[in-house]
Amino acid sequence: MAKKQSASLPNYGPNTTLIQGARLVYGTQNQPIKPIKIDMSGVDALRQKADAYRKEQTAKINKEETRMANYLANMNYMDTGVVPENYLPQVQAALKEYKDEYFQVSQQLSQLKSSDPEYQNLNIRLLEINNGIKSISNTFTDQKKNKKADLLMFDPKNNKKLSILNDAKVPGIVEGVGSILRNEAPMKIENGVVKYELNGEWVKYEDIPELQYRADDEATKIGTVLSKLSTSTPKEGLTSEQLADYKNQIGNMLNNQDVMMSLALDDFEGYDLGLNLSAYEIQQNPSAAKEQILDKYMSMVEAAAAKGKARNTPPPPTETNTNINKFLARIATVKGKLGENPPTLEKFEEWALAGKKPPFYQTSVKLDAGGAKLTTFSWEKVGSEIKIQAISQGSSEPSYYNNWAEVEAAKEYYQ
Repeated sequence: MAKKQSASLPNYGPNTTLIQGARLVYGTQNQPIKPIKIDMSGVDALRQKADAYRKEQTAKINKEETRMANYLANMNYMDTGVVPENYLPQVQAALKEYKDEYFQVSQQLSQLKSSDPEYQNLNIRLLEINNGIKSISNTFTDQKKNKKADLLMFDPKNNKKLSILNDAKVPGIVEGVGSILRNEAPMKIENGVVKYELNGEWVKYEDIPELQYRADDEATKIGTVLSKLSTSTPKEGLTSEQLADYKNQIGNMLNNQDVMMSLALDDFEGYDLGLNLSAYEIQQNPSAAKEQILDKYMSMVEAAAAKGKARNTPPPPTETNTNINKFLARIATVKGKLGENPPTLEKFEEWALAGKKPPFYQTSVKLDAGGAKLTTFSWEKVGSEIKIQAISQGSSEPSYYNNWAEVEAAKEYYQ
């Protein structure tokens, strides 16, 4: 009998779905792929925005650096070489504070617009810092420049009449001012102002009460005028125009109050006016003081001119023999000093080797038609000869005589 056929079992072979998927994959390997479009407009916008930001930041930095450079370029600097060594640390510290503050204020300004309320105040502060540095620099520059003159002016050996010092009569003032002039006094800097300790108070250098201008140059000019007038005023005297010119010259000097005070109160080698004026009176009423001082100086001018006029006015005529005897008496005195006979050439060479000048003698005699004048007689070598040289005051050319007889013969000019 035949066997009965059994029912079919489930298929457990390879997954058909996988096989189908593989077929699809491998089936497309050699087929072209279509390009996919991506929207880049957003990326380009971001890139442009980043570039613009970088440019803006760069421009802002450059602008700030430029403004800072401009501010710092305008900052004043000073040469600390004019500062005394013992004051240098204080000055350097003050300058460093100014420099640091200048930088800080400049930075603040670079962040502001000119319309900002604080902008003007910061600009004013920069100006104050600059002025402070200028003030410090000017003080020490002036002190160094004028130190020698100030010391001489203050030294009692050179100035016997420190008028303001005499008016003040403050104990210890001499020592205090001396220590400042010698750079020994305590010093401090306040808001760009250099101050020194003087008798317990702080004063600026230019405000030291004893420092006065000493009008040496002006006094010398006046002294030269007086000296010249006392010897060279002609017998006719001064004209009104000449007097007006001298008054104008001295008056112009007195227009400077410092000069006026010095010419009124200082003693210049005997040209002391003897005015009963104090420095305070001169400062309070300079116009009246000027007139009083000018009148005193003009009286000195007129007195000097009168003296010169008298000196150069010939004496009234007298007997010739009397004039001759006076002349010979003077010549005899000269011969006593210089010797009767001229020295030898060997004697002259001896004097020269010894670095000595030939002997000379001065006396007031008449050797020309200008009247009696102070005349210097001396032995001089002229070529190979020894002659008596006579040169009178005010003359540019000397006269020469071979012997004393020729000198005595000069009396003929006055008979």
